Amino acid sequence: MRTHNNIVKHELIGLTCTVVESGNPTIIGLTGTVVYETRNMLHIDVEGQLKKIPKEHSIFLFKIEDDEVKVEGRKILARPEDRIKR
Repeated sequence: MRTHNNIVKHELIGLTCTVVESGNPTIIGLTGTVVYETRNMLHIDVEGQLKKIPKEHSIFLFKIEDDEVKVEGRKILARPEDRIKR
């Protein structure tokens, strides 16, 4: 089960995500569903368009059930399969 304490060790695909801070001001406020993840990027479906969001220098807000969790991108900066093993 995903919680505030263990979100960085779980699968992010399928979660609703909002970019709350970023080094790129044009992506702040984007909200969509995580559809793919690489070491450095989250791929988010935003109203039918795929947006590639760099993890580094970004802060994300993930919706988990009826709650939200803020995560610094540097904490999830790893290949998903490696991050989950940590």
